[in-house]
Amino acid sequence: MPKVGKIINESSSFLTSLGIQESIGKTEWLLSSLFNLSPTEIALEHDRNLTSKELEKFNRWLSRCAKGEPVQYITNETDFFSLTFYLDKNVLIPRPETERLVEIAIETVNNSHIQSVLDIGTGCGCIAISLAKNCGDLSIMAIDKSKAALKLANQNSCLNSVNNRIDFFQLNILEHNPLKKFDLVVTNPPYISINEYRCLDKTIKLFEPRSALTDEFDGLSFYRRISEKGMSWLQPGGTILMEVGRGKHPEMAAELFYSENWAGIKIFSDYNGDHRVLKVSRP
Repeated sequence: MPKVGKIINESSSFLTSLGIQESIGKTEWLLSSLFNLSPTEIALEHDRNLTSKELEKFNRWLSRCAKGEPVQYITNETDFFSLTFYLDKNVLIPRPETERLVEIAIETVNNSHIQSVLDIGTGCGCIAISLAKNCGDLSIMAIDKSKAALKLANQNSCLNSVNNRIDFFQLNILEHNPLKKFDLVVTNPPYISINEYRCLDKTIKLFEPRSALTDEFDGLSFYRRISEKGMSWLQPGGTILMEVGRGKHPEMAAELFYSENWAGIKIFSDYNGDHRVLKVSRP
């Protein structure tokens, strides 16, 4: 049976020959999941032999990876904010940019008297669960229009031992309002315009849920809705934190809130210097 080191070299070369980017990292991801080890631990296992069953499973995964399928969907797991999450094709793969949103949300909670939080479009539950794990006695509601997403998010809340801290509720925020008011609203809504969506890499378009990526319009539908109705979702002085897109999108989204007379409008940058989080407050 081949050793881990040989598998990494041969498999990453195979993926590279097909134009798959980050081939070494993806190969190591598959092996890490296969052995239930961290990437750092995999680096110490290059002389380890795969069993026939392990090799068979790895080759199935490698075949899917060669077709462009994200490794997070292949292994049904991902890491976010130092936590592990189950994942499938019903939800978007959490990105590092969203960790910045969570960081700002935690800072906001720690520097105020926030007691209740609403997570709009929770997906796999990564934002709500990360807040529950890192903040005190918050009352958190996480909503999504997808039953499949809510089922997965609830599963992740159990995995991370916060299932008694979050209420999951099916609701389409574009059509209905929450039934109560909150101190803080957080959301990573679909912000890719339909024109931008058509230009996305096929590995995104073929595998990640379209409804979690684009609003099928100008990428501002959710921000428009929140700017018009969001004050009624907040307690006096409440805050909304939103992830925003690249380029002109942050300023376009902010302008919607200026036009509706929101207070405390501020755009935060991620660690690459890109504007990625919009903060607004109810006067």
